[in-house]
Amino acid sequence: QYCMCTPNLAIDVVIVSGENDENLWLVRRRDTSQLATLGGFVEINESAEYAVKREIKEEMGIDITEPPELFGIYSDPRRDNRRRTVSAVYVVRLEASSSPHAGDDAKEVKNIPMDDIENYEYFADHR
Repeated sequence: QYCMCTPNLAIDVVIVSGENDENLWLVRRRDTSQLATLGGFVEINESAEYAVKREIKEEMGIDITEPPELFGIYSDPRRDNRRRTVSAVYVVRLEASSSPHAGDDAKEVKNIPMDDIENYEYFADHR
């Protein structure tokens, strides 16, 4: 059971690649089999930026060297039915030589063209 008195802080990561950021990397969740941006909850003794690096390593097996870029903060109380969550969303650009693979919570890592994103089913508000 989670405390519903204050929001939990989560990070979500929009991972792109390609010369013009034309590819989007998503994970297929083990629990729902839906596609989602990579992410997770910030642990007690870590920064949101460190959580981004940790989650990318855990879920895709990649070490990032560049700092993640903050994209926005999403805090609609209805965005996640499981618990009250505020998400800091970051953008990370993968190098062409990167070869992500599923690990930890991810069932699959999927690379889709930006032009195709409307053709998939997503977890919660990840569309």
